[in-house]
Amino acid sequence: MRALLMMGLLVGALGAQNTAQLRGRVVDGAGKAVPQARVRILAQPDPILVALESRGLDAPFMIEVRTGKRGTFRADVPQDSLYRLETRFGDRVSRVRHAVRPGSLTHLSLMSGCRIILREAKRHDWDGGAQWHVLGFDRERHEEFFLAAGRASSDATELPRLAPGRYRLRFVTDEGRSWEHRLHLAPGAAIDLVPALVPPKVLVLSQRAVVRMPFPFHQTPPADRSQPALRAIKEVRLPAFDLWLPLGIQVAKTPMRVYRIQPTKLNPGSRLEIASVGRSIEVGNTTPLQVVFTWAEAGVRSSHSLRLLAGTSMLENIPQVDALALCHDASGRWQAIRVAADAESTTLAPDAVGVAKVTVRGADGQPLRQAKLIAFPVDLPQARGLEHLFPTLVRYPNRGGRVVIDALPPGDWQLRVEAAWHVPFQERVTLKAGENIERDVQLERGFRVHGRVVGTDGEPAAGVLVTIPHPLVGDRTAPLDAITHSDGTFIFGGLPEGVWLVEARRRRGTGSELARAQATAGPAPVILKLVDEDPRKPHKF
Repeated sequence: MRALLMMGLLVGALGAQNTAQLRGRVVDGAGKAVPQARVRILAQPDPILVALESRGLDAPFMIEVRTGKRGTFRADVPQDSLYRLETRFGDRVSRVRHAVRPGSLTHLSLMSGCRIILREAKRHDWDGGAQWHVLGFDRERHEEFFLAAGRASSDATELPRLAPGRYRLRFVTDEGRSWEHRLHLAPGAAIDLVPALVPPKVLVLSQRAVVRMPFPFHQTPPADRSQPALRAIKEVRLPAFDLWLPLGIQVAKTPMRVYRIQPTKLNPGSRLEIASVGRSIEVGNTTPLQVVFTWAEAGVRSSHSLRLLAGTSMLENIPQVDALALCHDASGRWQAIRVAADAESTTLAPDAVGVAKVTVRGADGQPLRQAKLIAFPVDLPQARGLEHLFPTLVRYPNRGGRVVIDALPPGDWQLRVEAAWHVPFQERVTLKAGENIERDVQLERGFRVHGRVVGTDGEPAAGVLVTIPHPLVGDRTAPLDAITHSDGTFIFGGLPEGVWLVEARRRRGTGSELARAQATAGPAPVILKLVDEDPRKPHKF
């Protein structure tokens, strides 16, 4: 049944759009090829990226493939999406690779997986045979993912193994009971979990409506796990998590309104007045347009995509916050414009766009195919202050090392070129309407910072998070990180020559251990010795 479902999703996704090939290789800790490893590929479509490409996924896309004799795999996937990749082989797993775009060569390295055994919760917490779901959240990558599903029983259940790292697991039953747990998994760790379920929060609607909730938080999980179950109800049972949940509510044939609900803030008998949220915006345009509105509320980014005919339209379901409107017409003209929180009308008039063409070469002057070009806006004159809502664009070179990013609205853009073991390059460019820019970038091989982390007892410390500043200064950079191997070693490559601040941190119970040192990029290793970050003070008598 699962195979048929996956095939149906695949056919639906591939039937109406162009495809590209996603390639990669799976190796073990020694770098040897691993045949017959199972690789899971899951689409991560971004609403704005989909709009930029003028296409989108017709259905959620997920596929599994197996590696060949040389550890390689290939998969035909929709080209207008980013992908999340992971692989499993026996009790070994890989780290998750995020935001992978077709055309690149992805390497997945297997390591010892961490066992998580789910034990039976207290008997009174269960509603006989209740269905449960477990969502994982990677606290280092800041991404949520579906982990497992099942039914309550007296037997222990082993969840899919996870790679070492820091996670948050959210456990939800179909009647709304929930439990949340944070954990830091070291290589080869094995832990038991006994959920202590918390009753759900009940939200009373002012009138009966159809409710759309994100999977798996809705009350009646659908069989295909792709779309929430829809039925007219007047009460919503929400898991008692300290987060903001998007809640879509539709009365009769009125437009769907999206609310942001924080379950932990709900009081007993909390009531939601459906008709009192959102605003209407009058939009004028002379040609048919595809439009995406995107905004952020309480740190959560949301989007609303629609197609407008020529003339004047009244848009519903736009919250009372500043929004970024991104639109394009059939001729390929684009516009990114700010719609203020108090605006009652706006006019959309797309214009010609800019194109960035970059040729990437290595130190030997040959095309560097494993590089990637990253672009994001720094200053958009018509959408000033909302550049952070525009997604980061990523493209990979062809065989000749040439990469193109088109459909860039006029403004200042940051271009970055990165490749493994090479010093990254960046440049800020100003694009005018209809202007093309070309660059020939040659990346130089970088230096490395490597070493070993030891515990307070002097023994190698495995599974420790090690960070180093990003070699480029500017927006949308995060510290580089690595997890130490079983012998406590780590390595960073592609760094400019100089001195780097290296930090290692490990949590133990309610406390944490920390080590910092300055390391010179080069062959000499650095030794980091962990110490108690908050040592207990001696008692005074």
